[in-house]
Amino acid sequence: MVEYASELSARVEAEDVLDTKVARRALRESEQRYRHLFRQFPIGVSITMSDGKIVDANKTLQTILGYSEEELKKINVRDLYEKPEQRRLLIKGLKRHGSMSDLLVRLKRKDGSTFDALISSSLVHVGGKSLLQTTVQDFTERKKIEDMLKESEEKYRNLFENAQDTIYTHDLKGKITTANKRVEEYGWRRDQFIGKNILDFVPRKYWPKLTKQLLNMTRGEPVEGEVEVITPIGKMTAEYKTSPIKHGERIIGVQTIIRDITERKKEEEATIESEEKFRSIFEGVAEGIVYVDKFGKILDANKKAVEIFGGCKEEIVGKRFTKIGIFTLKDTLALMRNFSEILRGKKTILNVEIRNKSLQVISLECSASLFKTGDRTMIAAVFRDVSERKKMEEALRQSEEKFKSLFERSPEAMAHVGPKFEILEINPRFTELFGYTPEEAMGKNLDSLIVPYDKTREAEDLGKKAFQGYIYHETVRRTNKGSLVPVSVSAAPIAVKGVLAGYVAVYKDISHMKKAEEALSIMNEKLRVIGSLTRHDARNRLTLVTTSTYLAKECLQGNEEVQGYLEKIGTAVHDVLDIFDFAKMYEMLGAETPTYIDVEKTVSDAASLFPSLKTVKVINQCRGLVVLADSLLRQAFYNLIDDSLKYAQSFTQIKAYYERADNDHLKLIYEDNGIGISLDKKPKLFQQGYTTGKGSGLGLYLIQKTMEIYGWTIQETGEPGKGARFVIEIPKHNKEGKELYRISEEI
Repeated sequence: MVEYASELSARVEAEDVLDTKVARRALRESEQRYRHLFRQFPIGVSITMSDGKIVDANKTLQTILGYSEEELKKINVRDLYEKPEQRRLLIKGLKRHGSMSDLLVRLKRKDGSTFDALISSSLVHVGGKSLLQTTVQDFTERKKIEDMLKESEEKYRNLFENAQDTIYTHDLKGKITTANKRVEEYGWRRDQFIGKNILDFVPRKYWPKLTKQLLNMTRGEPVEGEVEVITPIGKMTAEYKTSPIKHGERIIGVQTIIRDITERKKEEEATIESEEKFRSIFEGVAEGIVYVDKFGKILDANKKAVEIFGGCKEEIVGKRFTKIGIFTLKDTLALMRNFSEILRGKKTILNVEIRNKSLQVISLECSASLFKTGDRTMIAAVFRDVSERKKMEEALRQSEEKFKSLFERSPEAMAHVGPKFEILEINPRFTELFGYTPEEAMGKNLDSLIVPYDKTREAEDLGKKAFQGYIYHETVRRTNKGSLVPVSVSAAPIAVKGVLAGYVAVYKDISHMKKAEEALSIMNEKLRVIGSLTRHDARNRLTLVTTSTYLAKECLQGNEEVQGYLEKIGTAVHDVLDIFDFAKMYEMLGAETPTYIDVEKTVSDAASLFPSLKTVKVINQCRGLVVLADSLLRQAFYNLIDDSLKYAQSFTQIKAYYERADNDHLKLIYEDNGIGISLDKKPKLFQQGYTTGKGSGLGLYLIQKTMEIYGWTIQETGEPGKGARFVIEIPKHNKEGKELYRISEEI
């Protein structure tokens, strides 16, 4: 009987092992295929939770970022972005569309270096959880896909390799009659186990099923199944097979072989979940993926591949890969050639064009690699739709050609230089102006080539300003013959994705302008001399008129009519002298070279010229302020104080101060506490010759012209009845980039 039981046990075990191996092999191949795809996918892939925690990352992503899998699982994906706003843009797009494709971002590696990455993301749902699946490609130097599918990890081992079997017998009522020593491994003593009914070891829910099977066993029918078993050391899931024990033709009992499959059950559930996870990744990835056997037949295709090639999945699976779209003959031959190279173990990347089922022409980038699952050789091919990228590249090419044409045909000398001002390219006009050929200039430092020695510091300052933005400056530059050419220099930085790539410098020959300016300067000097001499002679004669008028008034006292005429002559002479003073000041506009002038001292000097101000409080709050101006600034404040004395009537205070304004401007303010200026007079206030009858009407006009020369503006903003208020607004820099004001704390 014991020999029979042993033989039967061995037979059942052999059959069981055979069936289990078939099932396990199919399950293992399916799981291995998707696990292998994820782990060895030639594009970096990560799975993250909604809060950014990394759940899983494949080998390619680990290589790209320089982290191990364990390290990646300890960091948040937000920390991989150099610019957090790019991560927020991705999440915003995912919430709106469910997926984002070909988003260019800046990522950080473990060693601190950064790189441009092309990412695509989509939401996937696994086990009731929402996960974010993201593919990452190094865009700066696209890696050749290698080691796509390496040796498959052996996470899920043979579920039955170390399985422990228990064999026992029971009678036709279920009473256990014999058992092997394996039962002791579950906490039973055999003498306690034998004599019990089989129903004593299973939960009550299994009793109806086992009772029915026991009835079938009495008829000689073998049965098998799975059941929970309650042992002294806890519950286990067991797989059982039974066969009748016969004595002759009579069935006298039943032999049962049970196997603990608790761990296998857990592993199967984990495998199913893993397969669902990787199937979800396979279907949800933003690139088209197909599996091809070694004969070129497509075994599987994901959703994106079906979308690219058109039709439905059933129309793709089972076809040869060259038949899923209309390829040109050239691309077909290239595909066949690359297919042969892949079978020899090479990794390839190929760009092809295809006309899909909808007759739409699509540009594809195809990468493929060989791998094995079990004893099968397969190829994983990844297709990326690069049609839009091709259009962008073509637009960029046309843009470059347009820039090249403008650069070459520009009437002004132009130089394209690198970040360190090394010459990358010059146009024909540059050669014409400075005498250097492209071969002579290429690679040379621009400043060393054309900047005179005494202008070196100037060139360095211009270079620093060009880094910040557009500059313009008039100077001289040296030709290859050593001669100097007056030029205007304008330059601007070239930035690519926020990184300085170089500069464009433009040189305009202003020799004729300088000659014209010199001629104009000479003419102005002549006019100034003539005007000065004329005014001097006229003043001498007006002095004679004034003296004669005074003597005539003394001699003709009592003659009211003649006295009136003489008074008019005196007034006219005074007006002529005012006009001469205005002409003298007007000639000075722009004649002096501007320097930085202390505003506090200037206001004090202007006020000191009025002895009558002793009864007026002068508040000068301009300490620390210097402005780029000339001596006419004092005249401007003199005129403002003079107008206060003439028109403000009963005023007791004048005040000069400054305050900051918007756009980095400065407001320099002069005000008094007199009667102010009525609203009807404000529009005409700065017009030439406008007066209320107490002056020439030239003072405010001259002030406005002076402000224009400085690059400033002036307006009157006082409230009638509360005093006059003149606001001079000064920008931080003029058109040439020079500072127009400084405050002591900034110097």
